Amino acid sequence: MNPVLHPVREAIIQRVQLRTPNAERLAVFYEQMLGLKARSQGARVSLQTSAGQGLLLLEEDAQAQPAARGAPGLFHIAFRLPTESAYRALVARILQGPALYHGSSDHGVSWASYFSDPDGNGIEITWDRDPELWSWKGDQVQMSSRPLDLGADSPPDEAWPPSLEIGHVHLAVASLEEAALYTEALGLRVTQQDYPGAVFMARGDYHHHLALNVWGTRRGLSREHASIGLQEIELRAVGDQAETWVDPMGIRFQLQPVEQKEAQ
Repeated sequence: MNPVLHPVREAIIQRVQLRTPNAERLAVFYEQMLGLKARSQGARVSLQTSAGQGLLLLEEDAQAQPAARGAPGLFHIAFRLPTESAYRALVARILQGPALYHGSSDHGVSWASYFSDPDGNGIEITWDRDPELWSWKGDQVQMSSRPLDLGADSPPDEAWPPSLEIGHVHLAVASLEEAALYTEALGLRVTQQDYPGAVFMARGDYHHHLALNVWGTRRGLSREHASIGLQEIELRAVGDQAETWVDPMGIRFQLQPVEQKEAQ
């Protein structure tokens, strides 16, 4: 599979599908917090940007139960903003709502603020620094986690709803040895593996489109098939062929091709 992706900032993760016991409750949360618009698709609910791009697909299962503490699965979905001011404005808005706040960090390549939705799914709100400012050591991007002071100033006026895309998805896994399965199946390359307990992977020269960590997983604990949370990730990139891959946790990855002219 061809790992070339241009431009560097292109979002190859198009949509994430979540299982939830209450699709209406979750849809209202994302409408209010992120400005997404809910659209019914049969028994599912699609949450779309103002431009019509579906970022989240909710599938309701009234019998779905929370995953066991320490089980592998979704760590967070990162929603990327195009500018620093848009990032600050959205984070300020979310902080006034019901989302659980877990802190903010300066990762060198990006700023990030972390929250949880009503189902316990992790959310990252992120903004990328100019790629020209990213530090590389060979083919490994240099990232860190430093405290980020968002300040107490009123955020600048920004258009609502904000311009959003999925920058990356971060998974909690049983073992980092599984990273080789993702790179081979999804055409990714490892962009950072020196960060304790985590591996970061991407197409092209992006810092990461997918990450794995073992920070909170318990060995021997598996993910229940019908648990609340991540079901599917849809990726679209130049050079791919339409195919489906299921990872060791049972999460489906749908790869869809993009024509070169469509990506330009």
